[in-house]
Parts: sequence; C-alpha cells; structure tokens
Amino acid sequence: MCYIDLEPCEVWRESIQKAAKPHVCDTCRRPIPAGRRYATVFMVFEGDACAEKACLPCWRAGGIFADAHDGMRCTPGSLVDMILQCIDENDEGVGQWKRMLARIRKRTPAGAMV
Repeated sequence: MCYIDLEPCEVWRESIQKAAKPHVCDTCRRPIPAGRRYATVFMVFEGDACAEKACLPCWRAGGIFADAHDGMRCTPGSLVDMILQCIDENDEGVGQWKRMLARIRKRTPAGAMV
C-alpha cells in the first residue's frame, strides 16, 4: 500500500442526495443531471468551509481507495491526484489504481481535464 498523508478536517459531513438542479462531479467532471443521485461532502479544513460533489461511480471509487488507505477518504476533487500519487509510487496494487483511473477518465467529458 502506498503512503497517503491526509490531514483530518475539523468538519466532514457526507450524504447521498437527489439533485434538485444540475451539478458537475468534482472527480470526473461529468454532469450530474437534476433527478440523479449523487454524493456531497461538506468540510471545514483550517477554518475554510467548502462542499464538493461526486457522481455515484466516483464516490464508490473513492470508498474503495479509502478502504485500501486506512479508511481515510479524500475529497472528490483530490481523488485523481491521490490515485496518481499511488501510481507514481509504483507500490502494490498499482494495477488496481491504473484501472480505476482509466474508468474515471472514461466518464470524463471530452475537453474536461482530470
């Protein structure tokens, strides 16, 4: 397992919601249309509050990643960077992370960067 150093937030609230209006997944950049279920995270880190959203496939990927890294879930917006860090370390499980990254990128709309 690669080493990921995630600092705990002062506040971390996550929930699954049904979108009342369109959103964008902060992991894969895919649109989340109104009526679709998605995950949302509200956090406060070093006094700064923010919220991020993830489509359910990206949220599940984040859970798998967290399970492999001592249960520490990263934010939806940082998941790709954390996966890339594990790939760069070329530690055990690198194949799993490459496949996960490929699935995330497959969901990414043309022209969006992840």
